[in-house]
Amino acid sequence: MKQDQIKLQYSNIDGSTKNNLLSLDLKSLKNTGASFRNRFQAQKTIINKQKIKLHEQERIINELKMGILTEEVRNSLDKSKSDIRELFGDCKLKLIGRVPLEYVPLNDSEKISVHSQSAPKILQLLEQRAYERMKYREMIKERKRILEETKKKLYEEALEQKKCLEEEEKKKHLEMIRERRKEDLERMAIRQANKEKFIKDSTTATEMYKRKLLAHSFSRWKFQFKWSRDKAVLCEEHYKKNILKKSFKALLGIVQIKYSIKYNVADKFYKRSMLKKAIIGFRQNRLERMRSMQIAEDYYDFRLQCKVVDHWTSYIHRAVIIESIKMQQAIYQHQRKLLFQSFFQWKSLPTVLKLEKAKEERKQKWRQKVWEILPDFKPSEI
Repeated sequence: MKQDQIKLQYSNIDGSTKNNLLSLDLKSLKNTGASFRNRFQAQKTIINKQKIKLHEQERIINELKMGILTEEVRNSLDKSKSDIRELFGDCKLKLIGRVPLEYVPLNDSEKISVHSQSAPKILQLLEQRAYERMKYREMIKERKRILEETKKKLYEEALEQKKCLEEEEKKKHLEMIRERRKEDLERMAIRQANKEKFIKDSTTATEMYKRKLLAHSFSRWKFQFKWSRDKAVLCEEHYKKNILKKSFKALLGIVQIKYSIKYNVADKFYKRSMLKKAIIGFRQNRLERMRSMQIAEDYYDFRLQCKVVDHWTSYIHRAVIIESIKMQQAIYQHQRKLLFQSFFQWKSLPTVLKLEKAKEERKQKWRQKVWEILPDFKPSEI
């Protein structure tokens, strides 16, 4: 029902308002299309940025896996080493002796061993290995820390971008809803105004139509009255003319009957005389025609015999020439075919001999195998 009411309202609107509504619909469609296009472009750029960051993260992870350290990691390790050396350099020997061996740096342990002369070489080697293990563990811990920091940073950036994108989409959606609501209200106002205008115009049109119809019917009745009066006068005059015409036609018919009887007698006499003349002329013409027909038949037979003889002789000569040409072509084709066949057979003779030889060798091999199994076997070819 709502759709029918909308259709009726839309049908009541005039052409200009329809064009305006169509232009508004097209503008709204264009705006929505542009907003969706901008949204798609923004999503595309964000996706590309995330892809670039993911590639960078994968590269960092691969470098950490392969043992490649960046400048920041190297600087942090060097700084930690220098801090440890300074700390152990400022401490006393008694305090250094209480520190575990895995925390003592290599250079300071060498200095202590030189000054004290109490630790043997085996302990020094053990201390060196412990220091290397400690260094390796620190490097692994540093790598793990950097990897976790990069992961956390990328995750936070992705969440922030997602949040910004959702807020932007929400704003665009609300703006689009407001625009649509505004356009719907404008459209409804235009429809209401057009409806009122249509009702007013329809009432004025019906009143004007009634007035015009009354005036037209009165003028038509007046014209019909005048036309019927004139028609009665014309009918009376026509009746008089028809009576006069019929009487004159009857008189002419009587005169024509009299003259027709005379003309029939004269025509019969003329036909009889003409028939006699025609029969006599037909007889003479028939005799002349028979004579000329006999002469023409004799001449036609003579000419036909001459033409038949000429055609027969020419056909015989032509057939002899064609037969001789075909015979020469057939002989040439036969000789050429024989030459090609002999050439191809001569060319394929070595391959045929090779095939026969290979076939004979295969047969001989099979015979040897059969003789190994059945020594008394005798093939049919031997």
